[in-house]
Amino acid sequence: MKAPLSAKIKHSLSVSRSCFPLLRLHFASKTTHIPRSLLPNTVPGCPDRPWPESNPFAARENLVLVDLEIADGAIRSLCAAGTSSIELSSPTAEEIDLKRGIVFPCFADLHTHLDKGHSWNRSPNLSGSFEEALARVAADGKHWNAEDVYRRMEFSLKCAYAHGTQAIRTHIDSYGEQAAISLGALKHLQQEWRDRLTIQAVTLVTLDCFEAAEGEKLADRFAEFDGGILGGLPLMSSELEGQLDRVFTLAKARNLDLDFHVDESGDPSEMTLRFVAEAAIRHGYEGRVVCGHCCSLAVQSQEAAQKTIDLVRAAGIGIVSLPMCNLYLQDRDQAASGLFTQKEKSMASLQLSHPHSALARHHSGSRI
Repeated sequence: MKAPLSAKIKHSLSVSRSCFPLLRLHFASKTTHIPRSLLPNTVPGCPDRPWPESNPFAARENLVLVDLEIADGAIRSLCAAGTSSIELSSPTAEEIDLKRGIVFPCFADLHTHLDKGHSWNRSPNLSGSFEEALARVAADGKHWNAEDVYRRMEFSLKCAYAHGTQAIRTHIDSYGEQAAISLGALKHLQQEWRDRLTIQAVTLVTLDCFEAAEGEKLADRFAEFDGGILGGLPLMSSELEGQLDRVFTLAKARNLDLDFHVDESGDPSEMTLRFVAEAAIRHGYEGRVVCGHCCSLAVQSQEAAQKTIDLVRAAGIGIVSLPMCNLYLQDRDQAASGLFTQKEKSMASLQLSHPHSALARHHSGSRI
C-alpha cells in the first residue's frame, strides 16, 4: 500500500535531471537518492520508523535511497527503497531507472544577467578583470537591439530549463531606451515560457537615475512587468542616503521588492551594504530586500564587517553570493580569500543564498 506523502515533500520536492525535462510525465523510479534534509524525520505513514541506512556513500553524503512515483510534475508517492511496491495509476506511465541518481528540488537562479549572456564570442574579456568586463559590456551594447537580446535571452532560458531551473531572476541594464528594448523582449519570453519557468526582472542602473522624472517612469515600467523588482547599483558618496530613500519610496509606492548590486570590489572603504540595511530598517522594509556580491566585507576589519552583518540581519536582507563571478573578477590572486574565513561564523546565521537556491518566497511548489 502506498504511504501518504507528507506536505513537506509535496510542496518542496521536485526532480531536476540534466537535459531531461520531466514536466507532465508520469513515471516511477526505483532506487533514487534524496537528500535527507528534504525528507521528514520518519518514513511517511510510519511515524515511529526512521529512514533505513542504505550504503556507506549515502550515509556519508546524508542521502536516503527511495522509490518514488511522479505524475503531472509532482511527487505522488514515496517510500524507502524496496519496502513497498509502487503501483502506477495510469497505463501510459512508465518506469525509469535513474540508477541511484540524486533527486533535487528544481533550481531557482536568483542572480543572472540574461541581457548580457552569450556575448563572449564577440566581446571577450581576455584579461579577466572587472574593469575590462565593464568596458566590454559597454562596447557590446551597440548590438543590443530587440532581436539580439531576445535571441540570447531565449538560449539562456533553454539552457537553464534543460539543466533543471524552474525560476530565474535577471537584472536588466535599464539606461535610456535599453530598458524598453530588453524588458520588451523578456515579456515575450515570459509569456512563451509561462508554463515552465517563473521569470523576474530587476532594474540595473546607478541610483542617481531614479532622482529625476525618468526614475518614476522606470519604476512604473518594471511595476507593470509581472515579477518586476526595483534595484540598482549604490555607490559610496555623500548623496547615497538620499538616493536610497528615493528608491525605497518608489518601491513602497508600487509594492515592489528591492535587489541591489553592492560593494563588488576589494576596497574595504566601500560599505554600501550597510547603507542599504539602514535604509531598509528606516523605511520598515525588512525582509523585502536582496543584495548581491558584497565582496568588500572580505577585506574589512572584523569590527567593521560585524557592524554591517548585524544591520543586515536586523533588516532581514537576503545575501546572494556569486563565487564563480567574483573569484574570477575580484580575487584572482586569492588575496581576499584568506581574510574571508574570519567572517564565516558571523555570517553563518544570515539569510545567505547561492543564486541557484533561492526565490523560495516568490516561488514554491513541486513542479519538475
